[in-house]
Amino acid sequence: LRLHLTARLAQLERYLRVIESDRRRMTNPLDPDWEERASTRQNDAVLDQLAAGDRQQIAAIRAALTRMAEGTYGTCCTCEEPIAPQRLTALPYATQCLVCATQAERRAQHTPRP
Repeated sequence: LRLHLTARLAQLERYLRVIESDRRRMTNPLDPDWEERASTRQNDAVLDQLAAGDRQQIAAIRAALTRMAEGTYGTCCTCEEPIAPQRLTALPYATQCLVCATQAERRAQHTPRP
């Protein structure tokens, strides 16, 4: 599992470097045509969302690797019970058991936002 997470981390970091390079216009400068520029800006918004998701997953994987090193991997951070192996197989960087994660989601859905 550690090798799988490490490989996934390396893959995500490569993707993120490509996205960031493209956003800096290293290989694809903005076209002077305003229609093309608008299309490029729209693509940039998609790239920004992808990069944000990659950054979140990178942080989660790094945290999981830290928990592995500390010996706390696979323990729910809320109730301190073991996280089911099936859950860790599906989401190897899970920090909560299914019961606690479901409760947290329900609370988040019912919390009014400003």
